[in-house]
Formats: sequence, C-alpha cells, structure tokens
Amino acid sequence: MQMKNSEMRSVRFEVSRPILSVPHIICCGEEVRNSPSYNLKGKYRQNESSIVFQYTISGEGVFENADGIYSVDAGKGFICEISNPETSYYFPSEATKPWHFIYFNFIGDPLADTVKELTLRNGPIFSISIDAPVLTRMMKLNRRNEYRMAFSESASIASRFFNLLLQISEAENSDEKQEVELVRAAKNHIQQYLLNNLNAGEVARALNISREHLSRVFSREAGITLYQYILREKILRACYFLKDTNMSSKEISQELGFEQPSHFSRTFLRIIKITPRQFRQHGVTPIFPA
Repeated sequence: MQMKNSEMRSVRFEVSRPILSVPHIICCGEEVRNSPSYNLKGKYRQNESSIVFQYTISGEGVFENADGIYSVDAGKGFICEISNPETSYYFPSEATKPWHFIYFNFIGDPLADTVKELTLRNGPIFSISIDAPVLTRMMKLNRRNEYRMAFSESASIASRFFNLLLQISEAENSDEKQEVELVRAAKNHIQQYLLNNLNAGEVARALNISREHLSRVFSREAGITLYQYILREKILRACYFLKDTNMSSKEISQELGFEQPSHFSRTFLRIIKITPRQFRQHGVTPIFPA
C-alpha cells in the first residue's frame, strides 16, 4: 500500500524476557516526510539509548555526523546511536520528492561499540538491495498485527541484520584493496616500461583491464589521471638525464617518446616550472607523492 505524504506508522514490540547484553530489535516504523521541519538531532535525544537504522525506499534524506554530510537516497540507509550529539538526519529543503523511509531500533549492551567499529570501517551509509532477505523480513514487521515478540526472534533478526552490515563492510573493503593493488600494478608497469613510448591504453592492455576502468580507478586512488602520471614520471626521468648524463634535450625527448622536442620542452616547463636548460644549470629534482 502506498503511503501518503507525512503519513506515519510504527510498532514497538513487547519482547519477552530479553537478555540486555544480547542485541535485539525493539521497534520499527515507516514514514513519508516532505517538510524540512523533520530534523532529528542526537544532542536533543540524550534520554534515548537505542541504535537506529533508517532506510530510504524513495526520495532522499540527509544524514550528518562529525565526518561529513551524506545523501541517503533510495536503496541506502544510515546507522547511528540515537543519542550521539554529533549526528542529525533531516528532510532537505531543496528536495523535490517526499522522503519515504523505514526505520528499525535495536538495543543491546555491545551495540554502541559495534556501530562505532562498523562506521569506522565503512562509514555510516550502507547500500542494501530492498530485496535482501533480512531487510524484507524486517520490513514485514511493521505490518504484523501481533506486537509481542519472542526474544529468540528479536535477537535472531538483529544478528542477521548486523551480519549483513558486516558482510557489506568487508566486501567494500575488499574492493578498495583490489583497487589499491591495481593502481600499484599500473605504477610498477609504468616505471618498468617508461622508455617504451608508453600510454594509458598500453598499460591497461598489459594489466588485462579496460582503459576506462583503469583510468577511473587510477584517478580516484592516485588523485591524478593516468595520462598526467605517465607524463610526470617521464619528466622526472628527464631530470635524471639532464643532471647525470650529457644527453641533449633533443636526445632526451626522443628517449622518452615525445614526438617533438618542443612538446617535451613545454611539458617540462609546465611540470618543473623552468626550462630543461635552466634545470641542468641550477635546478633541483622535485619530490612528488609516490
């Protein structure tokens, strides 16, 4: 059933004989918000001790903590300790569509530390398919008629949910490691074959990956484009030739694969800020980030 703007419904469960040291779900709700007046700040909720996970079904919300401001659009959810004074979440004033979301509250003595560790690894935002089995099960809780819940069921749901967050965190960290390794392999290849008239396409082929993907990952991880990195490393090699050999600028240009000596000179001046001749006389080789 489609909810209307500003409609809300929530369920607080009567969990039988809970063990407070074991994480378990205690509440869930579904809301549609369309006004900036919806703005919940942790500093005003110091009497609440639960953990909230709020998941966007459609529209968009905003979550803030000490590390930044995050957009929470469809398929994403944030997690935080409700009473954390550095957190807030709200309907953005510039939004054009209502924010339709569902939220879940958990308690359990170790949860605050668990959430801190999860957000340290992954950040507060998690992307989850709306068809994820545990999320589907949790969403159905809001429509059940029976408010009483056995503790075993409440704890089982919490356990499955936090295991899902952990799996997402580990998968994203694994992807990051793979990207770091890809950039390291690209840099190693460039250093090894720098004098072979190297370009981005040749590096990608050597690593058996598409040029587009390599360029995108390289720029994100290295903070410089693949093309710029190759040029920079060629110019650093030119600095060595200028200082430690008697090669002319024309010979160095040919050695490094520049089509014209004038192109080499312009590139050298742009990166080193002086001409090759001036560098040979009194220049100092710069140190760039590895």
